Amino acid sequence: MGQVSSGDLSGHVLVKSPSPWDSDDRGMFCLYLFPGTTKHKQIFRRRVVFVIDISGSMKWKPLEDVKKALLESLAKLEPEDVFNIIAFNDNILEFSTKMEFATDETISAVTEWLDSNLVASGGTNMLLPLIQVLATKLLEGSKVGVPLVYLVTDGSVENEREICNAMKECCSGHEKSISPRISTFGIGSFCNHYFLQMLARIGNGYYDGTNNTDSFEHQMSRLFDSASNTIVANTTFDALKLLRSVELFPSQIPDITLGQPLILSGRYEGQFPDEVELRGTLADMSCFTIELTVEKAKDIPLDKVLARRQIDELTAQAWFEDKKELQDKVSSGDLSGHVLVKSPSPWDSDDRGMFCLYLFPGTTKHKQIFRGRVVFVIDISGSMKWKPLEDVKKALLESLAKLEPEDVFNIIAFNDNILEFSTKMELATDETISAVTEWLDSNLIASGGTNMLLPLIQVLAMKLLEGSKVGVPLVYLVTDGSVDNEREICNAMKECCSGHEKSISPRISTFGIGSFCNHYFLQMLARIGNGYYDGTNNTDSFEHQMSRLFDSASSTIVANTTFDALKLLRSVELFPSQIPDITLGQPLILSGRYKGQFPDEVELRGTLADMSCFTIELTVEKAKDIPLDKVLARRQIDELTAQAWFEDKKELQDKVMRLSIQTGFPSEYTQMVLSLKDNDEEKTIERPVSIKEILRNPSYQIHKQMSRNVERTSLLGKQGFGFGNLAATLKNIPPWMEEPKEPEGAEILIRAASGVVDRVCCMCCLQCLSRVSDQCTIVFSQICAALACFQCLGCCFEVCGCLDL
Repeated sequence: MGQVSSGDLSGHVLVKSPSPWDSDDRGMFCLYLFPGTTKHKQIFRRRVVFVIDISGSMKWKPLEDVKKALLESLAKLEPEDVFNIIAFNDNILEFSTKMEFATDETISAVTEWLDSNLVASGGTNMLLPLIQVLATKLLEGSKVGVPLVYLVTDGSVENEREICNAMKECCSGHEKSISPRISTFGIGSFCNHYFLQMLARIGNGYYDGTNNTDSFEHQMSRLFDSASNTIVANTTFDALKLLRSVELFPSQIPDITLGQPLILSGRYEGQFPDEVELRGTLADMSCFTIELTVEKAKDIPLDKVLARRQIDELTAQAWFEDKKELQDKVSSGDLSGHVLVKSPSPWDSDDRGMFCLYLFPGTTKHKQIFRGRVVFVIDISGSMKWKPLEDVKKALLESLAKLEPEDVFNIIAFNDNILEFSTKMELATDETISAVTEWLDSNLIASGGTNMLLPLIQVLAMKLLEGSKVGVPLVYLVTDGSVDNEREICNAMKECCSGHEKSISPRISTFGIGSFCNHYFLQMLARIGNGYYDGTNNTDSFEHQMSRLFDSASSTIVANTTFDALKLLRSVELFPSQIPDITLGQPLILSGRYKGQFPDEVELRGTLADMSCFTIELTVEKAKDIPLDKVLARRQIDELTAQAWFEDKKELQDKVMRLSIQTGFPSEYTQMVLSLKDNDEEKTIERPVSIKEILRNPSYQIHKQMSRNVERTSLLGKQGFGFGNLAATLKNIPPWMEEPKEPEGAEILIRAASGVVDRVCCMCCLQCLSRVSDQCTIVFSQICAALACFQCLGCCFEVCGCLDL
């Protein structure tokens, strides 16, 4: 037996005992091995069959990108390597009836064959080509190389478990040779990535996938490199025999490939040895052995480090075996969160406890999102003329470009009347989006008044979004005006959105432009429709903000979310009043007041895109040093103000006033005034005062006054959006013609100070302080730089989304 030393292969095994709060009492381990990228290592000869999906959904750019990546992979083969290509839709199409050598002439012939034969059309029959490859022994003679099947698809089929079982049978029984390796690549969110992951696990290959259909050539090519550069095959790990029990992730040990780290992890019972051995077969069929030392992982949270891999493995296994116990075993993945609770402070006027639930769903692209059914409702009244309407058109086209071809949409423009792009929902194909571009240019002209109820009734009451059991129906309203029947609209939408027990009710998301629209009406409409709201007074540039709202509203991964603690407590006041869906990259934050004993653990439940049940358990912690009342005040004031406007109740307005004065956050019912302390006497300043003057004069004091806006007081900038301007809307005054305000830092400072949770990050503060003083900007910039090593800026990027700063 020829023992091979590690060379530039290096690795260790880390072991750790379970933590006291770990639900699993078994030990943890992680083996990692870096094989290096040294080119002189002998790799196995390659015997590759590319299995390419050419169904109708692959047309245009996806199929062209696959062709490019395929030719790039073929160029990396040696002339002694052999390959074939099988394209499939309802039938199969073979490049050759046998394996061909990867010579320049053959690859040149492939280029011509791809251009003339690979045309996207028909359905998807995935079992047929795989059986053709394995059962008909197209890869026979594999003793002289690694047989590799490389599957690329963008679709799902109903017999996926049957395919897995068939491949399991075909890949077994190769004791004296190397069994076929199956590597898979999934394109888009409509293919079952866990099926592809399970298929790769059965075939002891590699899996990768993407939801970014704009560019994936490099990712495909990189997967081929990982799968085809094998230097050690049939790897074994001796510790598996020495321990009482082992749960291994992945369940089969992959080959060691050039430039690709080998990582094995798992749980074990027994005494882990001080040294372990990896064995395998080299390209010359001699034996490979490497010894790895075992070390204790003292300060490394192995459970957190390895969670992503283990969750993906268990999810694929749970899908394949369809076992409830495996589904329960799968934790939240890269979803992370907690619940914070706190008793009321002694000076709190509310004697109920406070809580805040936060959940970060991450941005992992392989999560399956719901199919989109979107109706864009666009205001084209006279006030939208010129730049606002042009910016809306650009943002609309940008949002349409993010839809998948299987998603459906429509556009309804409104002024005094309505104008529809189509009488039915249309598939988001390239041809349709091209037709939308022409339709927008020729039809969307700003004129007339504003009738907002008519298009919304057209969408919901006329059942334009019917068939919503297969996706999330989304209404996306954009307006710059106010109307006199806003409460009537809210009540009508409340009725339309109810009564969807067995399906997902329509989600209404709203975007307000300028200060003439009633932003609290739009916020209430979004709350009734269980959607999202955003708005801006900056009419110069809002395309990105609109597009970001659409991303938040349309990337749903968990719908119909419920929170079990609401049933366990005596009384709860929840903000927001309805629990939003969990969407990709968008933090879920719930807060409120409660009476009763808060449980030690709570559960969030919902519906996944495949209509299966989602469950995540969150631990409850006491917020000792966190002023929850201050942190959550901005959200709660906005929610209560919208509710106070809708219900038109004086007691709700008074509640907002009390909360505003208690927490020091501005509201629509209170004002921030400036007073000057002179000989222990406070006098209200009635002239305009700049922020710089306040900072340079310590005798100025800012305090809250419980009163409505009074002309004699000097407000420090704008306190809120206001409740719209019906007169300006009736006159069709564009939002950009609003009277200019004093260009000082008061408004942005107040908004920044008021929105710590919602919008403020380091970049927001820098933007604010740049208006105050250069010295402030320099000092805060240095603080931000110091925090960069703690991923502070990364958090800002995810939570606040200040991409334009």
